[in-house]
Amino acid sequence: MGWKDDPVVENSWRDDPVIDSATTAAPAAAPASAQPAGASPASWLMREIRGLPQAMPRAAGLAARSVVDAAIGIPGMMADAATDLGNRMTGKTPWNALTVPSAGMPSYETGKLLDRALPKPETGVERATSFVTGALTGAKLPQMAAPSKYATPEGFKGYAMKTATEDTFAKAREAGYVIPPSALKPNALTINSESMAGKAAIKQSAQIKNQEVTDRLIKKGLGIGKNETVTPVKFKEIRQTAGKVYGEVEKIGGNVFAGKDNQYIDDIVALGKGADELAAEFPGANVGKSKEVQELADSLLQEKFTTKAAIEYAKELRKQASGNLSFANIQDPAKRALGYAQRDGSAALEESVMRNLSSQGRGDLAKKFNDARVMIAKSHSAEAAFNESTGHFIAEGFSSQLKRGKPLSGEFRQVANFNSAFRQFGGAPGGGAMTSPGVSALDYAMALGGGAAGAAVAGGPVGAAAALAIPAARMTARYGLLSNPVQNSLIPRPAAGPIRPELFGGGLGGLLAQ
Repeated sequence: MGWKDDPVVENSWRDDPVIDSATTAAPAAAPASAQPAGASPASWLMREIRGLPQAMPRAAGLAARSVVDAAIGIPGMMADAATDLGNRMTGKTPWNALTVPSAGMPSYETGKLLDRALPKPETGVERATSFVTGALTGAKLPQMAAPSKYATPEGFKGYAMKTATEDTFAKAREAGYVIPPSALKPNALTINSESMAGKAAIKQSAQIKNQEVTDRLIKKGLGIGKNETVTPVKFKEIRQTAGKVYGEVEKIGGNVFAGKDNQYIDDIVALGKGADELAAEFPGANVGKSKEVQELADSLLQEKFTTKAAIEYAKELRKQASGNLSFANIQDPAKRALGYAQRDGSAALEESVMRNLSSQGRGDLAKKFNDARVMIAKSHSAEAAFNESTGHFIAEGFSSQLKRGKPLSGEFRQVANFNSAFRQFGGAPGGGAMTSPGVSALDYAMALGGGAAGAAVAGGPVGAAAALAIPAARMTARYGLLSNPVQNSLIPRPAAGPIRPELFGGGLGGLLAQ
């Protein structure tokens, strides 16, 4: 029965029947929801709301029925097809039959069982509500690609990313980052869906989710357990542990014969190359700290030096580079050029030490030394982007370091890249504490007005219940837009058949992918 076939019940407060006792000998009983004469619309609405407890069991049963129908829909169709093929092979159904009787089909028999266990949607409101519930349920089902003769060719890389932003998001999804869909695909569907869910609330929900991802990634990069509390003391402990390797290297390393290390010589010459060119073109000029850079290069060009001296000098240069590349000095071209030279000179010294260890047959110690220097650098980066008051890492801090030219890698680079592309959603602003968005005053206002309208239109407590559920619907929409199926549908994917995989298991994710 379609919506046009639904019986029209004229029982709203404006349509109450007027009974004339002079012409009617035995008046029929008024409908349960009829409005007594003289009663106000407000009192009628309150009576409808009081009837909600009696309507809730049926509403819950309808919701459960929608979930079950969505879950067994595709398996049911496959089972029906298999049963029909078996009937045709055994002669129960003629091969040329164009119609198939419903009786005996798995979906039909399952439906009969459900009819005995759960209510079936009857009115237009119930059918619409069941459709929405089924669509949301389908979007949460596992997305499986059906095998076919159109299977993806070997070596097929999938749909090409249209933009660098899409590529950044695709990599960020692997870590668990989320965004409001309109941030990547601003079309009518995504914008309207987010408006229904509440743009401010969905932004805050994304920030909360992403803050958890940022904290988890940085902890992983530092070798800290995801449930372990981080304090400033932790960074010192990491550096002390890594620093023990430096002492071992200083004892074993001996002398570094830098004059015979061609790679070291090339690295140092590259530091002063720009300064030499400036001095030749503009004698006496000190553009970009050219004199200081040249003096640094000259100090590093030595025939030999001890491992201990190399490590100590590398530490000092790294400290000076941090000052010149700080937020306060990065805008000064001269200090920036000197800072980069100091940083590269420090790296050249440490790498010469590692090559010297390898030449002595101590490749294992060289690797430990490299891992230690990387871990120490990571601890400094993490500490610079740490909010001690909340225990959260500031995503913006890592993207700022990347912008200043700091060589981030691994999880640190992933955090920086995502925040650079989606700065509004990288995490809690400043790594501050945030609470989940709940039900707003607007939700309550919409629920009150919608309850009255829903009850008037539907003529009963079911309509009022549907409208009064607006706050829950907004929260559900917010959750759905940030769910894995919808987020994954934003990424172009390789096809495993004539239909794209994200279209299986519900319409919401597939629609948002278009």
